[in-house]
Amino acid sequence: MDNTSTAAQPLMWRQDGTFSQQYLLHSGNDVIASLKLEDIFGRTANLASSAGSFAVRAEGYFGRHIRVYDASSNAEAARFESNLTGGHGVLEFPDGRQYGWAKISFWLKRYAFEDKDATT
Repeated sequence: MDNTSTAAQPLMWRQDGTFSQQYLLHSGNDVIASLKLEDIFGRTANLASSAGSFAVRAEGYFGRHIRVYDASSNAEAARFESNLTGGHGVLEFPDGRQYGWAKISFWLKRYAFEDKDATT
């Protein structure tokens, strides 16, 4: 998985198969990350990319609080907090960087992260 050519291309998560618990993050024709749900309710998952391996855990009611932990050190790598409906939220990194999460299409389930300083 290589993430060096993703700057100008949109990213798209796709389910690996109809009944698969694995999702692949595509940048054009390249797969740059994979996410595998580990339980039937989708509250724990493993994420792998060229940046490393991570454990993802949904916490709280309706899984509104999501924590991402480095798989090798168990240190928190990121956290995501969503509103009650899941239509908006904030992704925050330990260094203070924040990205807003919002639905960008009324009819389709399309979402995007937006940098607090510049749209990405």
